[in-house]
Amino acid sequence: MDEIHTIGQQEGGAVWEQLLLFAPCPIIGLSATIGNAREFNAWVASVQEQHGLKHNLVVHANRYSHLRKFFFSSSSNPPAFKGLDSPAPVDLEFIHPMSVLQLGPRALPEDLALESRDCLSLWHAMTAAAANNADLLASIHSLEPKIFFQRNKNDFITQGNVLQYEAALKHRLRSWGSEASGGQDVRVIAEKLSGTLAPSKTGDTEGAILPNIVHLLSELNQRNDLPGWS
Repeated sequence: MDEIHTIGQQEGGAVWEQLLLFAPCPIIGLSATIGNAREFNAWVASVQEQHGLKHNLVVHANRYSHLRKFFFSSSSNPPAFKGLDSPAPVDLEFIHPMSVLQLGPRALPEDLALESRDCLSLWHAMTAAAANNADLLASIHSLEPKIFFQRNKNDFITQGNVLQYEAALKHRLRSWGSEASGGQDVRVIAEKLSGTLAPSKTGDTEGAILPNIVHLLSELNQRNDLPGWS
């Protein structure tokens, strides 16, 4: 049962629940977005055990197909849509996950994932933030990519290596928050990773949003990214 988290939806959720309750066979439930996996699993396990079936929870903490984060700024006066062959310019800007941190490193969510290029730009930002602090610079010396990845036994960097590097960067970032700067360095890093994001200038009404959506879809189509839109 894919997207098993939809059991919590008002429409259709009852059908999923009945399938789980009355299915006489083992159930495999899949979800990439369920927030309370262990609590939900405890209920599913109780149902499966009532049918005399064994049940196990398998958790994959890392995502191997990365998601790029972007911010779409809509317009209060979007131009008329003239077709896919005449796309209008749109304001679609990349967001580094660390650029939105405002509460210090101890507030880092466990599922805040970074791509390999995000890790590299984070290291550069940390280096810039520590430029005038010899102790901080020394604390991240081993995280310089050329040094960190020297330990690899392979001739290439694997996704597993990148995950280790990401964890090391986050660990060091958290430790900075417990030092004298008290999170100030993290705010500096967030500022260095921030782009030029501006608040949307349109209202939240359906009439203001829909004319912008068609231009967003057109831009994603031009980038060959439309299947990834949700």
